[in-house]
Amino acid sequence: MKNIGSLIVIMISIATNSFATGTDPIPLGSDHGPIRILTGLPEGATMYPNPATDYIFLVAENENIHFNHLLIQDMNGKTIKEWPLPNVMPHIRLDTYDLPPGMYLVQIHTKGAIYHAKIFKARR
Repeated sequence: MKNIGSLIVIMISIATNSFATGTDPIPLGSDHGPIRILTGLPEGATMYPNPATDYIFLVAENENIHFNHLLIQDMNGKTIKEWPLPNVMPHIRLDTYDLPPGMYLVQIHTKGAIYHAKIFKARR
C-alpha cells in the first residue's frame, strides 16, 4: 500500500473538461493523445518554497492547467508520497515535514504531459 500523505486543498475550481481524473490512468495511444515527458513545471505554474522544510505550495496561475496526479520520489525513483487529485485547477499545499532532508523529484501529471521538477528538503 502506498503512503498517500497529507494534502490540503486551499482553492479549487471545477473544470468542465471530461478527460481522466488523477485516479484514472491515462491510456497511451487513446483519444487523449500522446503523453509528453518534460522537465520543469508547466508554463504558468509555480512551486515554492524551495528549499522546503514543512510544506511546498504548488500553484496553477493559469486556469488551463489541471493537475491530475502528484508524486514525490527519492533520487532513485522510489515513490515516497502520492496525491491523486480530482480534475481541478488547484492551489495546493503538499506536506513535507515527515521527509528526511535531501533532494527529491516531484512528478506532476497534467492532461497530456508528465513534468519532473526537483525540490530540496532542508532541516528545520
